[in-house]
Amino acid sequence: MADLSPKVDVHHHIVLDFYKQVLSGIDLSAKIKYPSWSPEASLAFMDDHHIDTAILSLSAPGAVIAGSRDHVRALVRKWNDYASELCSAHPSRFGFFAALPGLDDLEGAMSEIGYVFQSLQADGVTLFTSYAGQYLGAKAFEPVWAELDKFHAVVQVHPNHSFAAPFTTPFLPQPLIDYPHETARTASDLVLSGRKRQFPSCKVILSHAGGTLPYLADRISVLSATIFAGILDNEQSPRGSEQVMEGLKSFYFDLALGGSSTVLDLLINWAPHDRILYGSDFPFAGGAGECFEATLESYRMDSQVRKLSMTTFPKAGWTAAAAAAAAAAAAAAAAAAAAAAAAALESIKEGTWDNIWGLMENVEFVSVSQKQFMESHRTMNARARLSQEQRPSHTNATLSESMSSIKD
Repeated sequence: MADLSPKVDVHHHIVLDFYKQVLSGIDLSAKIKYPSWSPEASLAFMDDHHIDTAILSLSAPGAVIAGSRDHVRALVRKWNDYASELCSAHPSRFGFFAALPGLDDLEGAMSEIGYVFQSLQADGVTLFTSYAGQYLGAKAFEPVWAELDKFHAVVQVHPNHSFAAPFTTPFLPQPLIDYPHETARTASDLVLSGRKRQFPSCKVILSHAGGTLPYLADRISVLSATIFAGILDNEQSPRGSEQVMEGLKSFYFDLALGGSSTVLDLLINWAPHDRILYGSDFPFAGGAGECFEATLESYRMDSQVRKLSMTTFPKAGWTAAAAAAAAAAAAAAAAAAAAAAAAALESIKEGTWDNIWGLMENVEFVSVSQKQFMESHRTMNARARLSQEQRPSHTNATLSESMSSIKD
């Protein structure tokens, strides 16, 4: 029987034309044909599969393939602005994981994190499994994790091409085997380096059911605490196999291309049930996605576990309805601020300064220049009032008279 429960899809890609243009001519060894995409295609897919809300993201290989740092930063900003506008147009249907420059561009990554959370209200960010030959637990990336932790960020970790396993045969494209391994590698690196414990406010989602991590978890936890105990020698590293296992289970796991009965048996028996999330991998999954989707729908799963995994997004207070309400509230607040600003500016034109600043005190200015404009006139008015106190006959001076008194 098909599962008709409404879902939250945490693994849903958009493929924009300008991104495909950058990809053209680049040999990724995987021979992946990048699919066509449109907002209408996503919405139709969501309706067909009973998906209430999809969290949009950039797929591999990510923006780093744009070349120079300036080109990467420009591509990232263009993608994020587009995703934000699409979410604003469909606030109950879409959220988005923001794209970032490569983490080896520390300045660019830090700047974009501030922008997407403070200006675009992103639902999280996408990180790829490695950058410049380093996995995500690298000391060099610690400032990025600190910044993400400050925002209590949801972080989607998506696999990318492995620097540790270069292309060797056309019969083994990296997404076939290496992508799941890459996910396990970077997740283990985050735990064993202590980075995961160091920044507990980040909620990290591992794509594709965690790759090979659930299968290797016992091996990783036991061997890292015994044979290779020396690697757990920094202040943040877990102590002993139990803490290692606790760290490995602290991730969230989406089910994109992970809906086989073998994977579901393993994941449900190993991972905390509130850490299992639904993902479709649209539009890349294609027919493979439909196959896994059919298995997932028919899989014998406890009804509460199914409901939890199909409808959870690990952001405090987040639901599709709450996201739509927040977007509507933000729009109403912006409209109210604009109306208040317009009223105040009209009062300035008429020369009636009384209570103007009081009117503006609680307005969130839509631009720095507007605020500077108001503050400069506030200073001018204060000086005018001081002059008026010295000249009582001008108590009811108009704005032009006040300006004249400043010159006196």
